[in-house]
Amino acid sequence: INHPLLPGYVGGEAAHGIADYAPSRKCLQAARRLCRSFEFDRRQPPRFAVRGLYMMGSPGSIAYSRKSDLDMWLVHDKALKPADVESLADRASRIERYAESIGLEVHFFVFDAERFRSGETLSLSDESSGSSQHSVLLDEFYRSSVLLAGLPPLWWRVPSCYDSAYAAYTAEAFKRLVADPRDYIDFGGLSEIPAEEFFGAAVWQLYKSIDSPYKSVLKLLLMEAYSAEYPHMSLLCTRFKQGLEAEHTDLEALDPYILMYTKVEEYLMARNDAARLEVMRRSFYLKSNVRVGTFDPESDDDWRAAMVHRLTEAWGWSKGRRALLDDRPNWRLPVAIEARRDVTRTLREAYAYLSRFARNHAAQLKISERDLHVLGRKLYAAFERKTAKIEIVTRGICDAPFEPQLSLHEVAEQDGRTTWRLFNGLVRPAEIGLNRPMKRGTSPVELVWWCHLNRLANHNTSWHVFADSPTFSGHDVRRLQDLLAEESRELDHGVDTTALAAQPHITNAMLFVNVGVDPLAGLLSDGDVLTTSHTDPLQFGGRRINLVRTVDLLIETSWHEAFAYRFSGPAAALQATAECFTWFNGAVPENPHFLSNCYGADHAATIAERVETLVSRSYAALARARRERVVHVIVESDGHIHRLTRGDGAPALERHADCASLIRALGQVDGPDVFNEVHFDGGCARSALLASIYRHNRPGSLQIFARPHGDRADIYLVTETGALIVQRQEYHALDDLFEHYQRFVHSTHARGITFTRDGEALKIECIEIDPTPQRIRLVRHAPRKRHNRAYLPLRVLADVGNDDHQQLTFIVAEREFSTLEHGPSVFAQVAEFVLAQRQSGNDYPIYITDLDLSAAFRRAHAIEHLTSHKLLSLKKRIEYQLTRALHRDLESHLLPLAS
Repeated sequence: INHPLLPGYVGGEAAHGIADYAPSRKCLQAARRLCRSFEFDRRQPPRFAVRGLYMMGSPGSIAYSRKSDLDMWLVHDKALKPADVESLADRASRIERYAESIGLEVHFFVFDAERFRSGETLSLSDESSGSSQHSVLLDEFYRSSVLLAGLPPLWWRVPSCYDSAYAAYTAEAFKRLVADPRDYIDFGGLSEIPAEEFFGAAVWQLYKSIDSPYKSVLKLLLMEAYSAEYPHMSLLCTRFKQGLEAEHTDLEALDPYILMYTKVEEYLMARNDAARLEVMRRSFYLKSNVRVGTFDPESDDDWRAAMVHRLTEAWGWSKGRRALLDDRPNWRLPVAIEARRDVTRTLREAYAYLSRFARNHAAQLKISERDLHVLGRKLYAAFERKTAKIEIVTRGICDAPFEPQLSLHEVAEQDGRTTWRLFNGLVRPAEIGLNRPMKRGTSPVELVWWCHLNRLANHNTSWHVFADSPTFSGHDVRRLQDLLAEESRELDHGVDTTALAAQPHITNAMLFVNVGVDPLAGLLSDGDVLTTSHTDPLQFGGRRINLVRTVDLLIETSWHEAFAYRFSGPAAALQATAECFTWFNGAVPENPHFLSNCYGADHAATIAERVETLVSRSYAALARARRERVVHVIVESDGHIHRLTRGDGAPALERHADCASLIRALGQVDGPDVFNEVHFDGGCARSALLASIYRHNRPGSLQIFARPHGDRADIYLVTETGALIVQRQEYHALDDLFEHYQRFVHSTHARGITFTRDGEALKIECIEIDPTPQRIRLVRHAPRKRHNRAYLPLRVLADVGNDDHQQLTFIVAEREFSTLEHGPSVFAQVAEFVLAQRQSGNDYPIYITDLDLSAAFRRAHAIEHLTSHKLLSLKKRIEYQLTRALHRDLESHLLPLAS
C-alpha cells in the first residue's frame, strides 16, 4: 500500500500491491506499532504493481552478521507506465532512508524480469554491478534468494536435468497447461556462464574488494574455479537445486556460502595451491564474523558458530590462530599489513588468471566501455601507488589498529635532507637506530594524517615528539590530530560511481604552515626583539622577513584519494596553489574551500590567515585562465618577486630578482589571440607601480602610462594582449608624447592592420602617473584633437635583403634615407634632416609616425601574427637609435631590431 502514515509514502495515487500476497496478522500488528491509528484497506488494486520481492546474498546463510546489508530485488509488472515505475523506485529509496534511520543498510533493485531476461542489466552503482555480470549474478540469486512476497521464480519449476533445455521445457509445460506463466516470474535459464562475462565479473569483484576484501576473495576464486571447468561448468545454483531435489535438508550442505567454500576448496586442493587455500579459509572465517575461539560445543547453541567450529577443527587450526582472527578489530598495523599483502596477492593472481581466460576464450567482453572505465578508475584510485599519495593499508582489513603511544622524530639524513620518522611506543633519540619505524615522511603532518586515515591514533593516543624546533610539541600534534578528525572525511568507504565517471577534483584542501619549523630560527640574534609596523607575514618587519617557511598541503579528491605535499622556501604558498591547480577542471566549482592553520609560533593566526587568503585568491584567479587568457599572479617575499602563471595547461612558477626582471618577463608574454591578466598580491611594495597599472588593464585596449621626471618620462605601454613595454623618453610636452602614439596606431590602422578580433580600431587610453613619491595616483587624459601646427611625418619601411640583413628605409617629407645608401649612419642622416626642418632648431625627440614591415622581414623574424606589442617594440628600438643620433651619440653599428 501507499499509506501516508507508513514509511515510503510518496503522495497521491501510486502503483502498489504485490501479486499473491496479503499481509498477515503479525504484519498488521507491526504496522500499528509504527502508527497506532493505522487501518488497512483490504480492497485490492485492479493490477498488482509488484510481481515479486526477494532478498538475496548472505541473509539466512552462515555469512550473515549484524553488519551485513540487505539486498532486495523488487520485480515490477512489465506493463507499468514509466511514471509508475519511477514512483515505485522513489518509494524504495524512501524505505532505504527509513531503514538507515533505524540502523539497517537496505538496497532495493527495481526492475522488470522480462527486460532482465533479455540481457538488459541494472545501471552501475556502488551496489549494482551494471553490465559487468549477468549470469554470475543470476547464479548467486538462484542459490541464495529468499522469497519474501509475490511469485516464485520459474527456474524452480524446471528439474535440474532440464536446465540446459530450459526454454524448451518451460514452453512445453505452458503448452500442455502443466504450469501457468502467471504463477511464476521468469528470470531465464542458467546452465553455464558465458566466457565473455568472466572479465567483467573479475573487475567488479576487484572493485568490491576495496571495501570487502574477504568476500571478494571467495567470489573471485569461485569465478576462477568456474573458468577452470569451462565449457562444462558445475554451477552452485545447480548443486543447490539438485540437493533439494534429492531431499537433502541439511543446512550445512545447502548453505550458499558453505557451497561456495566447498567448491573453491575442491578447486584449490586439486591444484595443490596451499597458500591461496589458507587465504581463502581465513577469508571465509572472517566473512562469517563468528568468533569460535571461545565456543563451547557442549553449552553454546549458536548454529553458525557450531558450523564454523567444525570447519576449523577439520582444517587443523590451533586455538592461537583462531584467537588471532577473533581479535581482528584490535589488530596492530604489522598484522594488518601482512593480512592485506596476502589478500591482495590472492586477488591479483585470480584477476590475472581470469584476464588470461577472457583473452583466450571470449570473442568480446560483456562489460560496457563506460562500466569498465568507471570500475577501472576506482581500482586505480584504490590500488595505484603515486607520489605523495597516502595509502590506507587498513581499509577492509581491520577496524582500528589503535596505538596508545606514538613517537615522532625529526632526523638529519647523511645527504643533508631532514626527514621524519614514526615509531610505535615511546622511542627516545638514542633508540631510533634500534627500532624500525612504522613510516618515514617529509613532514610530521603527513605522518599524523597517515595515522588518522589508518585509525592508528585517536584522542587517547600519547604523542612523544623529538624535534629540532622548540615550538613544536606533542600538544601541537594533538591539536593537529583533532583538526584532522574534524575536517578530514572518511575515505575508506565506496566512491559514488557518478564521481568516478568524471575526472577527479579536489573536495577538501587543508594548509598547515610552519609545522615543526621555527620561522625565525637563525634570523635573530640572542636578545633581539622584533617590533614593527610591517605585519605582513610574507615581508615582516623592517628586514622584510618571510615568516612562511613551509606549507603542508593535504588534498582529498572526489575519488577518495588522499595526498600530502610539503613545500619549503619563499614561494611555498604559491607552490601549494600550483599543486592544487593540477586537479582543476572546468566542471567543478572554481574555488574549493582552503583551510589554513599555523601552530607553535608568534603571529600564528596572522600567518595562517595570510596563507589562506593568498592561496584562495590565487587559485580563483588562475581558474579564470583558458585558451585565450593567461593569468599571472605576482607575489613578493624574501626580497624576490614570484610569478605564478597559467594558460591552457598546468601552472608554472618563476622567480625574479627585481622589478626590472619582472618587466622583462611581462614584455615577453605577447601572443596572438591571448590576453594576459596580471594580478598583484596586496603585499607587493617594490612592484606597487606595476600593480596600479595592471589594475586597469583590459583586452582590446592599448594603455599608455607616462610618469614625468623633469625633461624625461617613463613610458609604460600595456598592449591589447596585456604585454608590457617600458622605455624612458625625452619629451617636450606630455600631450605631444601621448599624441604621437595615437598617430602611430592610427597610421597602422589606416593601412588595414588591426590588432583586435573584430577588426575595429584599437582603443587607446592615455594616463599620467602622478610623480608624487608618497603615493601612486593615475590621472586619465581624454583624447585630444591634433595640433594645428605642422607635424612632420616619419615613416619607416623594414625589409631584409637577399643576405637576410635588415634594411631600413626612412621617408621624411618626401625624402628617402636607407641603410642601402647610408649604412649605419642612416640614423644621423635622418636626425640631421629632421632637425633642419624644425623652425626652432630644438632637439626634442624624434617620433616615428608609421612603421611598415615587409612580408620578408616578418618571415625572417618569425612574426607570424602582428600585434601592437611587436610593432611598438620595433618602434622603440628605432627611436632609441634616432635619439642617440640626435645627440651625436651614434652607435658604430646598426642595432638589430628584433634582438
